[in-house]
Formats: sequence, C-alpha cells, structure tokens
Amino acid sequence: MLENRTGQIGFRFLVYFIGLLVMSLGIVFLIKSNLGATPWDILHVGLFKHFGLTIGSWSVIMGILILTLAAVLSREIPHIGAFLNMLLVGVFIDFYMLLPFMTTPSAIIGKLAMFISGIILMTYGMCIYISANLGTGQETA
Repeated sequence: MLENRTGQIGFRFLVYFIGLLVMSLGIVFLIKSNLGATPWDILHVGLFKHFGLTIGSWSVIMGILILTLAAVLSREIPHIGAFLNMLLVGVFIDFYMLLPFMTTPSAIIGKLAMFISGIILMTYGMCIYISANLGTGQETA
C-alpha cells in the first residue's frame, strides 16, 4: 500500500516537472518572439534590462517576494508546488534562453509562429502542472 502511494506521489512530481518544463518553454517563446508576453514575464524582462541578473533569476526573486507576502497575509505556508514553481521555472527559463538556437526570427511570420506556439506551450504546460495537484505558482498564491 505504501509503495503504491509513493509511486503515485512520484508520478505526480514527474507530471508537475514536465508541466513546468513545457510552460517555461512557452514563456521563452513569448519573450523571444518580441510580440508580447505575460505581465509577470514583462516585469522580469524589465528588471533584467534595468538591473542585470537573468530573467530566470528575477523570476525566482519576485517569486520569493510574492510567496512571502502571500504567506504573511494568509498566515498559511504555500504548497510545495508553489516553491517548486518559483525555483524551477526560473532555472528552466534561463536554460532555454541560453540555447544557441533560441533566437528571435527576423520575419514577422516567424515571430507570429513563435508567439502562437508560446501561448499554446505555456497554456498546455500550465494544464499539465496544475493536473498534478501539487500547488500552483506565485502568481496564483
């Protein structure tokens, strides 16, 4: 019985991890398309451009601030998934941003394809990680 439960938890963490990978790829597609991104990601890009560090680092820093504020205001500790989201998405964003082939297309059709793909990937990744039921990210804390 314990093995079955452990296997289920392990599977849920695997699903969560895959969802965060897919969502992070979508976020990077949106950023690299230069056609727009989510408000959170635009904040991280702006902080990166003005203060340095990486977009992923700013994602983690802002996540820490938001989770801390949410915990203080709600007087509850966020789920483990919120902490994993905060840390892993920042790492995954930086990883994808460093890939040499992850460049902004020069043609508008390429940018549009990257933008639409980013929306689909980000949404699909969110659906995957939310389905694991381990908690959501700081933006929903």
